[in-house]
Formats: sequence, C-alpha cells, structure tokens
Amino acid sequence: MKMDAHMPLAGRLRAAWEARQLVRHVLGEHHPAVSDTALIASELVANAVVHTRSGEPGGSLTVSVGTSLQPPAVCISVRDEGAADDPVIAREDRESEHGRGLAIVTALAAEWGTEPRGQGRVTWCRLTPEPSGPGAADAWPRTFWPDLDERPAPSAELEAEP
Repeated sequence: MKMDAHMPLAGRLRAAWEARQLVRHVLGEHHPAVSDTALIASELVANAVVHTRSGEPGGSLTVSVGTSLQPPAVCISVRDEGAADDPVIAREDRESEHGRGLAIVTALAAEWGTEPRGQGRVTWCRLTPEPSGPGAADAWPRTFWPDLDERPAPSAELEAEP
C-alpha cells in the first residue's frame, strides 16, 4: 500500500488532534472512512504518547496515512520511540477512564498489528469497506479514491485547533 502522507509529531497529547487533522486532509471530509480512520489515528497516537518513550520530554512519533484502490483500503501507522512492553488490549474495566484504545482499533479495523522498528515500534491498522463479501468494493465508491499520483501533497499547515 502506498503511504500518501507522513507527519512527524512531537510526543505530546496534542499530537492526537494533529493526527486527526492529517487524516481529514488526506482522505477529505466526505470519504466514507474518514471518521473511523481519524478516531483510530487519534487512539494510536495517544497510546504512543502515554505508553512509549515518545511521550517523554523531547520525544516524537510519526503518523502515516495510506490508501489503495484495489483492494479498497485505508492504512494508518504510528512509529514511536519504543517501550519496555508490547501494546496489548486491556481487560475490560467499566469503571476505568482508560484502556479502550486498542479495543476501539480492533472493533473498527479489518486488521492491526505492531512490530519492532529500529529502537522503536510501528503500530498499524488497515480499514476496509463494510460490508465484507461480494460487492464490498462498491461500498466505497471510486469517486472517493482519486488517482493517487494526482492527489495534492499534504501541507504542514493544517486548519487551526478549535
């Protein structure tokens, strides 16, 4: 899958908002997967900031957004600076305010994974159109997938934070 945009971000919680803006810029507000993709990007970035060395002073991470026409899919990856432990889906605790990020990713993505990369780690996921099965390619009309070579490059200037 071709990654359409990469954005290095400072390891702070604002990076989750910046990742959502990148997704909206790359996919466009009318793409059928923009909301799910933005939510997943936000969750993966927040996990990187909270649970890895990316969230330490001077830490950073990189968010990448990719698309493909055949099969139709969107991919998000977050490269962080690593941690002592691998990411895991937390046990359900209805009273907790935290621990739902990877459960959300699991619920929305067709697949996800994580792998070591240098001193850090890349956590990625792939979203595909719903429903699956025959005719699924029609769920995301081709009009949402302009020729990837003609898509404008994302700028570093995203809309201002609300």
